[in-house]
Amino acid sequence: MPAVRDQDDVARADLGGDVDGASMVVPVYLAELAPYEIRGSLAGRNEVMIVSGMLAAFVVNAVSATFGESSTVFGASGSQSLPCRPSHCSPACFACLNHPGWLVSKGRQEDALNVLKTIRSVDRAEAEVEEVRHLGNEYKETTRWSVLAVLKNKWPLRLILVGIGIGVAQQLTGINSILYYGQSVLIKAGFNSNAALIANSAPEVISVLGSLIALRLMETMNRRTTFMLGYGLTTACHFLIGIASVTLPIGNPARPFVLLFLIVAFVGSMNTFLNVAT
Repeated sequence: MPAVRDQDDVARADLGGDVDGASMVVPVYLAELAPYEIRGSLAGRNEVMIVSGMLAAFVVNAVSATFGESSTVFGASGSQSLPCRPSHCSPACFACLNHPGWLVSKGRQEDALNVLKTIRSVDRAEAEVEEVRHLGNEYKETTRWSVLAVLKNKWPLRLILVGIGIGVAQQLTGINSILYYGQSVLIKAGFNSNAALIANSAPEVISVLGSLIALRLMETMNRRTTFMLGYGLTTACHFLIGIASVTLPIGNPARPFVLLFLIVAFVGSMNTFLNVAT
């Protein structure tokens, strides 16, 4: 058992590095290249792809545990990290478009225009290159901001703190404990090992559905309302999970199914109102 746990830890650490790297780079890359009118929903599609991949991984793991001998998490964590190797090192990464702003800053206006022409109309591409060039010239003529200058200016400081706060608050919801240790949580809820592994796919199904709904909400609901609903619902789910854990003793046949329902509700609230919006 200790050897299996060591394998689990190694696989989780390896997978965590892959996920964290992609989670930092991909949304920024999409936001920089996307037209402003679809920037939010395009970055949100990245979240849909993430949860879809996680659903596929959990389903594969559940099937492997059902028809195989092993039901360890290493099957999921280890196999998930394998596709990251070629995807991170593939020629497709080197074929990604350079950011037009960076190209213009290096005096490569023609290259920047060619990049924008692949994802914009010709007229719009030419206008954007000219705008970036104009803003770049203005920036060179002004005094560059230091960290101290940012801290002294209330508006950028507020933006920085709000951005950091939103990211931290998302993690403090405890969503990763469900994503990475969902099977253990469900075993403690009352499911046996294999049943917990299969039931663990349910939150991922609602993740995909919630993320698809979130793409629509990005265009129809303001961010403040979205966040207020999301944090209100996730907080309510936490309280209900705690109450159910206390009032339904271990051995109660309803306990595992009630807790599973509340966990699914929690994950659904996260993906519908918080993950894509964040």
